[in-house]
Amino acid sequence: MRTLNLFCLAILVTALSGCGNMMEGKGLAHEKVTEFHKLMNEADEEKILALIHPQFFEETSKEEAKEFFAAIRTKLGKVESSKTRGWHVNTSNGVLTVDLVQDTSFENGRGGEAFVFRISGAEARLLSYNINSRDLIVN
Repeated sequence: MRTLNLFCLAILVTALSGCGNMMEGKGLAHEKVTEFHKLMNEADEEKILALIHPQFFEETSKEEAKEFFAAIRTKLGKVESSKTRGWHVNTSNGVLTVDLVQDTSFENGRGGEAFVFRISGAEARLLSYNINSRDLIVN
């Protein structure tokens, strides 16, 4: 019976320690969104690229990413404010990812931004970025 209690305690401690890492990951991702918006406002594409996970570039070249971020800034202007609409933290096979959905106000419009970050240790790298903005297309 004592062995069963110790086993259950070990399982509980392991589960709770994983939750802590997940919440730390969420905090790291929020910090990176703030940094991303700051760099977008400064038009610093090279530093934005440094935030991005190498897997991102399997689908998009660095030049295409630079053009995309520059087009957002040109059309929508600087980020004025951003509020988290939703988030999700997932761990699978030891890989921690954090999804953040932001409602963002720009100088020239609004947009819904979706960020996916891969967390490794104390580092969050941007794995995916999407923006849904009528103002980006129509105005």
